[in-house]
Amino acid sequence: MNAMNTFNNYEIKILGLVRAQYPRASEIMLTDVIEHIGDEGQYKAFIDAMDFLLKEGFLDYQHSMFGKQLYSAVTLTQKGLSIS
Repeated sequence: MNAMNTFNNYEIKILGLVRAQYPRASEIMLTDVIEHIGDEGQYKAFIDAMDFLLKEGFLDYQHSMFGKQLYSAVTLTQKGLSIS
C-alpha cells in the first residue's frame, strides 16, 4: 500500500472511530489505527492524518500525549460530522 492510500485509510478509520462515539468525546490511540506497531511509515501516516483532520477543522481535541500516540477528548466538529 502506498503512502497516500495509507494516509487516506487512516483518515477514514479515525473519523469512523470518533463517529461511533459521537456525541461523546473519544480517545484515539495509535494502536487503534495502525496495523503494524513499530512501522515508522505507518506511525508518520497516523500523525499526518490526525494533524490534517485537526488543522482542517474536522476534529477537535483536548491534548495529545506520548509523542502524539494518544489524543484525548477527540470530538467531531460540525464540519467533521457532515462528512462522516
